[in-house]
Amino acid sequence: MNELFITSDDESDNGPSLKKAKSIRVSDISDSDSESDFEDISLQSVIQQLPIQDEASEFNIAINSVDDEQREKLKRSIKEKQRRISLKYLGTIVYTLHAWQRNKLLSNTKVLKALKKLLPDSFMMQYKKFKKNATDEHLVYIIKYLIKWFRKNFKHDSNGLRVLGYLPKKMKSENDYFPKNSKPISTVKDILSVIRRFQHNRDVGAQIFTALLRSLGFEARLVFSLPVLSTKKSTRMQPKLNQRILGINKDNDLLYPYFWTELVNPMNPSEIFVIETQCFQEEEKQLTRLKRHSYNVKKSYISTFYPIQNQLCQMSMHYVLSFSNSNLILDVSSRYMSDISYRWFDKLDLRTEAGRAALLLHSVIRILNSGKGYTAEDNSELDSLRTIALRNFTIPETLSAMRKSPNFTTRTTLRYNEITDPSAVPTAKAFNGEQCLVYLKNCLIVGKSEQQWKLCGRSVKPEEIENPVKKVKANPRTIHRKRIFNFNNMSEPELNSLPLFSFSQTCPYIKPKVVNGVLPRNKYGNIEIFRPNMIPDGCVWLKMSDVEVALSKNKIQQVPVVVGFAFKSGSAYPVKNGVIVLQGDEVRAKKIWLSCKIEEQKRTQNDKMLRSLNMWRVFLNKLRVKQNLNQRYGHL
Repeated sequence: MNELFITSDDESDNGPSLKKAKSIRVSDISDSDSESDFEDISLQSVIQQLPIQDEASEFNIAINSVDDEQREKLKRSIKEKQRRISLKYLGTIVYTLHAWQRNKLLSNTKVLKALKKLLPDSFMMQYKKFKKNATDEHLVYIIKYLIKWFRKNFKHDSNGLRVLGYLPKKMKSENDYFPKNSKPISTVKDILSVIRRFQHNRDVGAQIFTALLRSLGFEARLVFSLPVLSTKKSTRMQPKLNQRILGINKDNDLLYPYFWTELVNPMNPSEIFVIETQCFQEEEKQLTRLKRHSYNVKKSYISTFYPIQNQLCQMSMHYVLSFSNSNLILDVSSRYMSDISYRWFDKLDLRTEAGRAALLLHSVIRILNSGKGYTAEDNSELDSLRTIALRNFTIPETLSAMRKSPNFTTRTTLRYNEITDPSAVPTAKAFNGEQCLVYLKNCLIVGKSEQQWKLCGRSVKPEEIENPVKKVKANPRTIHRKRIFNFNNMSEPELNSLPLFSFSQTCPYIKPKVVNGVLPRNKYGNIEIFRPNMIPDGCVWLKMSDVEVALSKNKIQQVPVVVGFAFKSGSAYPVKNGVIVLQGDEVRAKKIWLSCKIEEQKRTQNDKMLRSLNMWRVFLNKLRVKQNLNQRYGHL
């Protein structure tokens, strides 16, 4: 983006000349607080003040451009951000599918029978007594017994997941960063092999313990904290492996688990036991009781599994999923994480990366859960998880953090096209040391202009035209509109305000009608169609190539279709795609277009034949010339 600076010197009539310098910046209006009918373009520029010239009556123009190195650095930063976002999305899908497939193997009947045979006779006697006379104390005893027995007998001989950062661009081999010393598990036979040896990495150990509980008839869920990475620039890089130390500690440097177990209390389904057998050394962390259907955060939330970021830990937590005996997936992130209220809003904010990532996860869960139904207990648990997520939060303490927060907003941090619902109840009444109401972003109402709703295939209701939710200053993009904007600023500034309307103020697009057999068209002689539902009744949209040219030579009524706009050199150019015709003229129009294409093909073939004949003529003439020269002067 270039900037234009103009400096001028004026002379005073009452004394010696006085130097006056004026700096005028010619650039587009920023789109941070304004609205465009067509697009949002972010403009950046560099301002450089020019020194005052010594000579009087001087008129200088200097054009300064953004440094090429800065532009390339910005492009690299954008590409790196996009790469990290793509990796996060891909990791979310892959890790979910991995746990879903592994959980299916854990519920196999052969696996369950093999695990049950490993349990000692002394334990089985206690278990049979529990089955005859189940008590809460006996259940806790059985669980603690299993934890100690499993920790004592299951050995770690390899490393599991170690996702601590991004790989550096310049590396010799992935083996220097990721250990590959564990035997792969892809079939039931592989699982049975692990059970016979009773050793693997700690991730598989947590999975085997979950299957062990299932073999006893308990409803045990496999919980997986997806090891996706943050897309922030400050995210650390994957540390290089120290093979000697890694061969000894077997992931003991990872302070938090990726897998653990949730056991539904068989005597009280409204309660769950959170069990971890591989990572935590403290007994109080290995077994925790939580309410499953309670709306109380203190009784239904545990922070023990959330990694505390410090110099000893690079692990992160973003999504936590649980997989039931029947492979039904539940998003239980709010049981282990705080400040994720935005994931349970009625409408996800797809303008943000967090909102798009949450939508992707919900879509993957919905696809994998197809064919399975939630029970009444599951629905009640989901309601509890939603309530916990909406209540378990920390209000940002700075204005910058408030602007970036996906959960909260204030009236001072709203975007230009946002307002808060008048009926919304504020979450807090103080922010940043001032009396400023804080709202959950669930109460935001996003407004769009009439043209933007038209691009979405919707129309503003006629009775709502005079009642916009908000008016903002227009942001013209074309030279013509800028001229009108500047003229209005001098005479009637209120004409430059752009009304915005909410979704509730719109309806499906109100189509123009065919009147007396005449196709509808605008003042430019075309019609705008951005969605299939915008095609007028009684009309057909023909999208064949060059159909407008073919039908223009015949007496068939047609109207060109505009599907968008291209901006270039300060002007907006319509992008056309096909035409609309009356339904009665559809067959005839297609025949005319087909005949025109056949004629065009024939012309193309004739032109090709003529060019070929002309080339042969030139070639033969050259041969005759060469023959005559050989006859006259001998062989050349």
